[in-house]
Amino acid sequence: MAKATIENLDTGQLDLMWSMMQLGGIKASNTDVDKLIEHSDMVRQALIQKTAGQRSNDPREYVSFDDLGTYINLIVCEVLALRISGRLERMYDKEEKNNEEI
Repeated sequence: MAKATIENLDTGQLDLMWSMMQLGGIKASNTDVDKLIEHSDMVRQALIQKTAGQRSNDPREYVSFDDLGTYINLIVCEVLALRISGRLERMYDKEEKNNEEI
């Protein structure tokens, strides 16, 4: 068994998340976009907060650095679902069209 490192744990977690996506079929929806925004905000919060989010007196909105890898893996899976479903390209095309109209 491989040594339990953060890299090994994150890799295994990402593999598991990807397998679950494949089992359930890849269906991108507005929920994926909402979750992508939510999880991106969690990573952003971790980057700007003053502690690792593990102190008992930290504000509730602080993110534990122990959970950071999970949020990053969730973002990767959500973007992949959008890409595979074609929604990411449609969103990009819509943005390009809006920029041309300006």
